[in-house]
Amino acid sequence: VLLDLSLPDSFGMQTFLEIKDLAKEIPVIILTGDSDSEIAYELLQQNAQDYLVKGEFNVGSLIKSIEYSLGRKKAEESLVVSEKKYKQVFYNSPFTMWIICALSDEVLEVNDAALKLYGYERSEFLSLTQNDICFGRKKDNKVGENLEKHRKKDGQEMIVEFTSYSINY
Repeated sequence: VLLDLSLPDSFGMQTFLEIKDLAKEIPVIILTGDSDSEIAYELLQQNAQDYLVKGEFNVGSLIKSIEYSLGRKKAEESLVVSEKKYKQVFYNSPFTMWIICALSDEVLEVNDAALKLYGYERSEFLSLTQNDICFGRKKDNKVGENLEKHRKKDGQEMIVEFTSYSINY
């Protein structure tokens, strides 16, 4: 969408927001006579793909803007699809999983299997730290097993084998 912000029935940011809601999968490039950098920055923060001032661009730069905007939109959509797939794998896995902050040991995220096994509601589990659940860690170097005692919400203890990985969250 090539959008002029000065239309007879709409003006400025409101014009963009209305079009953005209608054309969610289509990149919007702003074409305007206003060279105000604050408005340009605000529109780009609201996901306008580009901001071009009339009289300051030529056909070549407009074509590049359109091509780059289409490429960025495709990359954005791919990222959304990838994130959705990751979330499905994480939340629907039959294996208990949770993500813990390495600095504070706070639980940052938890999957449904862990909630079911440990007996917590999501909000309760997310208010815990690793030390609230895990104690008595044992490393058996011969077999390579990592064993821990864990405590469920009802106080019941169990021995679990665990594997952990560092990730950027």
